[in-house]
Amino acid sequence: MKNNKSLINKVGINGFGRIGRCIFRINYEKHNSFEVTIIKDIMPIENIAYLLKYDSLYGLNNKYIEIDGDYIVINKKIRIRYIQEENITNVPWRDYGVDLIIDSMGHTNTEDLRYLIDNNIVSKVICTWNIPEPDITIVFGVNNSQYDGSRHSIISSSTCTGNGVVPIIHLLEKFFGVEYCHIITIHPVLNDQKLMDSFHKDFHLGRMATNSIIPTSTSVAKSAFILYPELEGKIDCLSYRVPTAIVSSIDMCVELGKNTNLSELRKILENAADNELKGILKCDDGFMGNNKVSIDFIRSPYSSVILMNYLQLTKERYLSLSIFHDNEWGYSKRVCDLIHYIQKID
Repeated sequence: MKNNKSLINKVGINGFGRIGRCIFRINYEKHNSFEVTIIKDIMPIENIAYLLKYDSLYGLNNKYIEIDGDYIVINKKIRIRYIQEENITNVPWRDYGVDLIIDSMGHTNTEDLRYLIDNNIVSKVICTWNIPEPDITIVFGVNNSQYDGSRHSIISSSTCTGNGVVPIIHLLEKFFGVEYCHIITIHPVLNDQKLMDSFHKDFHLGRMATNSIIPTSTSVAKSAFILYPELEGKIDCLSYRVPTAIVSSIDMCVELGKNTNLSELRKILENAADNELKGILKCDDGFMGNNKVSIDFIRSPYSSVILMNYLQLTKERYLSLSIFHDNEWGYSKRVCDLIHYIQKID
């Protein structure tokens, strides 16, 4: 493995789907901390520009977007090379000064990423999924202090639900210990699902997505075990895909390691939201005593929004939490935060 420390200024994006485009928009609308010089995807450039401009969930992109040959041009001055390609190793990342690749394809081989690092083509790769055998998995706000630029080149930023759950588990494990946890994620449809009954390698996900609640597996427990291996065997999980477009819900039932009360729990959660997990965790009390609904959390920048009205404790040890999070925008915000953190550390 290459030992490397370098300032991350120029970024390439491998995969310009929902997460790739969200990261791009957040950087240029909010962060503006890095320059995207090249994008790779399998879509034609015209389709890429169209989807960057018009988004059914997050609305119209207020930037002026046009195409000039193989370049996407933003506001007539930011020129970004686009390459329509399947294989990440066939892209001339070095020619465009790329220091870090955001890999948001979701299925890239670890060996291909090692090739890019070992041959000094790029310094860092951040994968927006649980890639096998990264140098480190970081859930921002929980363990980003463990990042070491000289040892960590291939970094997983976990998953959207991982970022939603792990900060909560982090707090509960820290103050009480976790004996058992049952997690249900209620997740909007994803783009591998079908509008009409059709083929899918997982037959149930081939059913009409708009007409059913579809139970399926989730990697949220794996995301927790990566950071807290001592919890393996103590977490069960299930996901329901529901006919909504965005914002996911998480229902957590936790057996704590020691007794507590709601007042103490509230204080711990609210203190974390104001301090160590500021900007990552939010305690939400609704609006004028009324509950909000999922769509009210679209574009929420938080990894987890705890519905404090539904914080429940039974027999001083059995905790129930209801959580909302924008599974695209909130997660993409954490990836941008991670890049900014790496910039400061390196």
